[in-house]
Amino acid sequence: MVTSKTTPLIFVLISCLGYAQTISTRFPGKQSELISPNRQYILRDVDNSPEARHSILLVDRTTGSIRKVYEYTRHVGLIWSPDSSRFALNDYAGSDLTNTYIVATNEITPRIDVQQEISNKARGLSVGHHEYFGVARWLDNGRVVVHHWGHGDKNMFCRCYIYSLNGAVQTCPKQLRGSNPAQCQDMTP
Repeated sequence: MVTSKTTPLIFVLISCLGYAQTISTRFPGKQSELISPNRQYILRDVDNSPEARHSILLVDRTTGSIRKVYEYTRHVGLIWSPDSSRFALNDYAGSDLTNTYIVATNEITPRIDVQQEISNKARGLSVGHHEYFGVARWLDNGRVVVHHWGHGDKNMFCRCYIYSLNGAVQTCPKQLRGSNPAQCQDMTP
């Protein structure tokens, strides 16, 4: 039986479940590990200082296996899928570019180059000198919200796409009307 005394507890539990869908962090930073929603996997940041590179290791807590899944030089953003089978990786590789991937926790599924997929399929894609893509969040286990922002010679732009793991690309229903990419977050469905 649900009473007014148990309602806040139920709300808190539901809120925590919703939060598990957006487990994310940036490396390098204060945090050097990111645990998956199901707590089976850990993404670990390793500093390889002699080469000025960083490695991201995927640790399977069930089997004890560890494998390097990515190397980067500047910084990355990571976002786990709700079911922990994949994670999105936004590599801010340069002052004028990003690399955006979806990586599976199994070794069989190929890495998806989200930026390339959207560039190949989206209509009216804005381009510029300084151009960035980034997965903003997972909508569910098969779809992500991707922001594409930047500027050319005179114009700034910010677009929002929904990318499905089956390869489908669609524009978000809400698009930014102005030209301030800092407002890109306001478009997320």
